[in-house]
Amino acid sequence: MIEKIEDNVLIKEIKKYSHKKKMDVYLVGGCVRDLVLGKDSLDFDFVLTEDPYKFIEGTPFEPIRYYKKFLTLKVKYQDYIFDMARTRKEIYPTPGALPVVSPGTLEEDAIRRDFSINAIYVSLKSGEVYDPFNGIEDINNRIIRVLHENSFMDDPTRILRGLRLKHRLNFKFEEKTRKLLIDAINKGFLKRVSGDRIYHEFLLISREPKRKHIIKEAEKLGIISLSEREFLDSDLKAEDFLLSLLSFSDMIERYSPNLKNEEKEVIRTLINAKNFCKKIGKVRTNSEIYLVCEKENMKALKIIGSIYPEYREPIENYINKLSHIETEIKGEELRRMGFEGEKIGEILKELKLGKMDGKIKDERAYLKKLIKEEDDI
Repeated sequence: MIEKIEDNVLIKEIKKYSHKKKMDVYLVGGCVRDLVLGKDSLDFDFVLTEDPYKFIEGTPFEPIRYYKKFLTLKVKYQDYIFDMARTRKEIYPTPGALPVVSPGTLEEDAIRRDFSINAIYVSLKSGEVYDPFNGIEDINNRIIRVLHENSFMDDPTRILRGLRLKHRLNFKFEEKTRKLLIDAINKGFLKRVSGDRIYHEFLLISREPKRKHIIKEAEKLGIISLSEREFLDSDLKAEDFLLSLLSFSDMIERYSPNLKNEEKEVIRTLINAKNFCKKIGKVRTNSEIYLVCEKENMKALKIIGSIYPEYREPIENYINKLSHIETEIKGEELRRMGFEGEKIGEILKELKLGKMDGKIKDERAYLKKLIKEEDDI
């Protein structure tokens, strides 16, 4: 198996030092799975039965950060950034909590993995394959299988990861695994996971080419409930797709992710997207477009334009042109002329709206006319 990637510069270098240091380094996870499928993959993850620092000492590999809690070292070599982890065993203090990790054997490292197709190890030193759960057979049969009955209870995010893999690889769940998955959903295990971890899993889903199908299955399984579905067919980038999902589903209510203030502002606008579209659909002039859009979040407007292409033209007109129009006359000049308080804002807005519609060509001439009219009253 390793011959498929043995010309890779990173693989060659790690293999060289594994022989020099007489330390077995194993390639594991998605990369091995993809190799079995005949796909190219540069998403390398490595494990070894000793301290990763011990392996990279005196090598060209550069440590970036050590995650002591997970016994994992992030490493850089040339243009590659990758993880090297010590083989580990895990104990979950409560269902859905992050595990307590300690050094373990290769066998203990394998049992802590999510699915059999991700628990295949290839030794870079010897080329031997360690496949304790028949992951290669499952790949060939195109099925996803958990390693033990408590898998989804220990880490409920495996439910979402499983859905993602199922649609990306065009696999299906092994029958017992599917029953365990449905049981875990019905028992509400996902609600035991922090909102941030749920958010991250849905962000990964949002990056998938088949995200529409994953979300539809998630709804069918009762993981989320959608109030709108138009966004599923959009070409939104992943982050904007996720904001739409948060706005048009019960994700926030169910899982309480921690959101940034900017995200909250976008979501406030998107939640009312239908009402906004009704208003923008009735406008005829530039000033009317401006008045409908001016108080809305700009990022949310771009998202609405992508989800509802029939309203894209007036939205893009506002974003690219109308929102940048400024008056030549400023507030300070009006104050010097004797105007005060709210009247200054009213005049500036009148000038801006008139300028947008082409009704006002000369601001100062219009202002003189306005002053004369007030004097005549």
